[in-house]
Amino acid sequence: EIIAQIESWIPSVGDDFEVSDKNVINDESGILYYYVLYTGNNSNYISFEAEYQQNADPYSLFEKDNSNVERVVIRDVFIYFYENLSISVATWYVNDIEFSVMTDLDVNELEKIFEESFGGTYNEN
Repeated sequence: EIIAQIESWIPSVGDDFEVSDKNVINDESGILYYYVLYTGNNSNYISFEAEYQQNADPYSLFEKDNSNVERVVIRDVFIYFYENLSISVATWYVNDIEFSVMTDLDVNELEKIFEESFGGTYNEN
């Protein structure tokens, strides 16, 4: 059930990318890690990560540089788009699952991937 929830949040990355690595680890402490790395024809990458921990603290800290954070609502969930050291990042939290997507694509391209994958979005700044 948890893996199905996680996989429902994997954005569609298009035909220019293919899975180059995938790993699911369920450790003794009850934490589930899910990771997929996509690589593109033009050497770009998209990394999808999720971590499930029952009754987890939803206030993890993510590093960012001094670029703006864009908050967008998708499927009734706040998703935060920002840059950190020239890497575009999307982070969100649903049902004890912490998600992040990182890529060397532009942050606007990352937002577009989410819009095309999950439907309409609107800014919640």
